Amino acid sequence: MKQILYENKRKKIKLTFKVILVFLIISFTSFLFQLNFIPRINLMAQDKDSSHKENYDYILVIDESGSMRKNDPQNMRIDAAKLFVYLAEILNKGNRVLISGFGANTNIYLPLTEISGNENDISSAINKIKSNQMLTDMKGALEKIKTILDGRQEKQKTAVIFLTDGSLTINDIPPQSQQSDKPVKEKPGKDKDVDVPPVRDENYDGTDKKGEISEQFSELLEKSDDKGELPKSEKQYLEEYRQQLLDLCYSFKYENIVIYPIAFTKEADIELLEQMASITSGACWKADNASDIKNSYLEILKNLTSRFIRIEEQEDGEALKGEIQVSSYIKELVVLSLKNKIQPVPSINLVDSSGIQAKYSELVQESIFKIIKIDEPLDGKWNYEIRGDALFVYNITDPYIIEPYYSIYTYAAEVPLKINISGLFEENTEINSTDFEVYCDIKDPQGEVVEDLKLTDDGKNTDENENDGIFSGIYDSTDFRGSYLVTFKLIHLPTSSKSNSIINLEVVKLPAVISIIEPSEEFYLLNTDINVFVKLEKASESQEVLSPADYELTFNILYPDGKKAQHITLLDNETGADVEGKDGIFSAQILKPQVEGKYVLEFFIRHIPSMFVPAATTQKAAFEVVSELEKQPVAEETLSTDTDTEIQKETDIEPEEPEQKASGEIAPYLLAVIIAASAFAVAAIILMVYFLYIRPKRRGF
Repeated sequence: MKQILYENKRKKIKLTFKVILVFLIISFTSFLFQLNFIPRINLMAQDKDSSHKENYDYILVIDESGSMRKNDPQNMRIDAAKLFVYLAEILNKGNRVLISGFGANTNIYLPLTEISGNENDISSAINKIKSNQMLTDMKGALEKIKTILDGRQEKQKTAVIFLTDGSLTINDIPPQSQQSDKPVKEKPGKDKDVDVPPVRDENYDGTDKKGEISEQFSELLEKSDDKGELPKSEKQYLEEYRQQLLDLCYSFKYENIVIYPIAFTKEADIELLEQMASITSGACWKADNASDIKNSYLEILKNLTSRFIRIEEQEDGEALKGEIQVSSYIKELVVLSLKNKIQPVPSINLVDSSGIQAKYSELVQESIFKIIKIDEPLDGKWNYEIRGDALFVYNITDPYIIEPYYSIYTYAAEVPLKINISGLFEENTEINSTDFEVYCDIKDPQGEVVEDLKLTDDGKNTDENENDGIFSGIYDSTDFRGSYLVTFKLIHLPTSSKSNSIINLEVVKLPAVISIIEPSEEFYLLNTDINVFVKLEKASESQEVLSPADYELTFNILYPDGKKAQHITLLDNETGADVEGKDGIFSAQILKPQVEGKYVLEFFIRHIPSMFVPAATTQKAAFEVVSELEKQPVAEETLSTDTDTEIQKETDIEPEEPEQKASGEIAPYLLAVIIAASAFAVAAIILMVYFLYIRPKRRGF
């Protein structure tokens, strides 16, 4: 009987302790969530991205339409493609290539294949490129390429080099492309009852069994009148085709596949090709004639490999002779001789600085070119004698673009331009910034180009430090919405060689602008909270009613040690540091910064209904955190870049618990609560174990 009573008592105690334990766990977990439910500044600041070389998948897509017989009768695009593939592999091992040609159909002459060890197969595949197809079905070509790339087992960085002389007209679109099996989104005002051409077999290319153009296909192509106007239905199909093509380019973008179109001849649709490049963060090159195709491929290679290239063309029957200066910091020298009209058999004679014949680590010999590669060349003056056009390729440094850092900027923003070549300076004392000149070409959405905007490394204006290898400038003409192409051009003066790096950015025009209220001081004390207040205002030209709820404002912190905390949200909902909700003043608070030095805040804006990614405003607030404020001069002005708007600050309001915090410490009272709760939970567990297990065993139960 006693044992039964004890068992009942034990069950009650056990149940009681279970309830207590569950309660403690839930309470403690809830408390932790309350500490962390408010988004905080991530103090695990991000290090600067360290770039390293990666292997590429090069996808060559070459126009095979019949117009190529006229525009490239000597098949110079074939020679240029071979040069691109071999030179790319010599400069950086481990790449793969796919060779394809397109017209009405897309032919895969070589699937994705390692370049090294398969040179003969690659040459044979490129030689299969013809000029005998009808039409120029760009969309069909890219659809097939995308399907192949999606099926890769091993993915690496991918560049699609897309060469065409085609334009988007009814003459270029196969009938089967005008009515896709997939439903097309209806556009406003579209007549659903429009007659459509009959659906063709997917292999139909507009010819009958004898190879002649069929009557039905001819009638379709001849519907254009003398003015070039198309019937309404054909215009719609062209627009649908164009939109589907651009949508396809976005699918490339989402997979980080970059398209580099080469617009061959003035007949090519340069506007469309530039759109394709812009969407995928690539660039479009123009080749007005067949001899320019080689240069377009080389420009693409410059951008992808960061190599410095100098071209010297043979103008008469005499061999090219001269000297080249090789410095100790040049890690690699590649010399090419290219066949031309004057010299059908290319040759190279190279003597190093010691006066002996240069010893090369690699040699590639084709009927159209000869390539030699020298690793770690001796410094000094080298002599050369080259028959054919000459190319000198130098591995000098790996520049990388620091800014523009963001993909989207607001209208009228002053976009910083910075490129870094400092890695070379750290390893070599004999070189400095005066050995380089750096310029920017910027193409706006209207097609206008600002050329040769000079960047400097003199420690003046926008450049922070003299001769640190970071060349800086600013572009202040973002006066149009749309895509801008920024081309950094680097010139190495001792070798007269050039390298390019390109980047795309988008400019958006919003009905709202921001101005920075705080931080407004030049100096703040160590371990002191810093308010961040930003006012959202209607743009002067906007007619829309401003709704703060439609906007998201964020900022980044650049720390004194070069690290960064990103995507910190400012709130306008009367929580944290925000005093009044929905008043257009967005707030956050940096709690007790622990590191002395200069801090920079960068601000971003997103119109939630229309944007997925925030736009950089290029407005910044800068201040220093110091240990003793009284020794610092008093700041007289706000460091906000928006000096046109002054807003009265409310200095008498005590901010609530901050919405955004930037400190590695937990407040003392919070720490005490956490310790007490933890101790209570541990004590409860110990007591439960004692009463349920240890004590009964001692009593013999």
